[in-house]
Amino acid sequence: MLAVGLVLAAAGCGKGEAPDKAGFPSGPAAAVLSPKDVPAGYLSAQVQPAFHGVAPHDPHCRRLLELADGKGLRDVPMKGTAFYRVSPGATLTQHVFAAGAVRADKTLAAARRAAARCTVLRARVGGAELSLPQTPLRVPDLPEKDTLAVRFAERSGTGHELSYELVMYRSGGTFLVVAQPGVVAEGEPSAAAAAAKLAAARLLGA
Repeated sequence: MLAVGLVLAAAGCGKGEAPDKAGFPSGPAAAVLSPKDVPAGYLSAQVQPAFHGVAPHDPHCRRLLELADGKGLRDVPMKGTAFYRVSPGATLTQHVFAAGAVRADKTLAAARRAAARCTVLRARVGGAELSLPQTPLRVPDLPEKDTLAVRFAERSGTGHELSYELVMYRSGGTFLVVAQPGVVAEGEPSAAAAAAKLAAARLLGA
């Protein structure tokens, strides 16, 4: 119920893409996902930070989620999209930043440092406490030097996990963030990894 409440609170309604910002480059715009790019069962949602309402106790985990939600890049052109699934409850969000090569590199490096020290995500969400150990998240075909992929998860009922997935990827001056917090079936393919892989391929082809 905790995860479902978090998902529904974050999902909202309406279009799944953020309003255009003036001057957003066409190259990064190619990476923005549409409803046809996500798994069946996901509906468009209002774009907002993926981890809004999640309050980590550890400063390194807090730093990681802040970077995932765009801290340090809020002054650069950005386009985003978001989707939600009602059952089992999950959200899938994407933000594409035209950050420039230097800031993209610095943001990825800072996120890697934070992730290395955030081995267990202990956080308050609403009136409940989470304690999710970090586990590997594979994103095939994305180069390790340009990618950070982490997952925090624990079992949540029979055959399900409460899972917070995060993928960051840089390509030149573009910085991509895909996140999927929510409930997933054990062994379910990562929607965040698949979305990041598709978006990255479009960046390379733009």
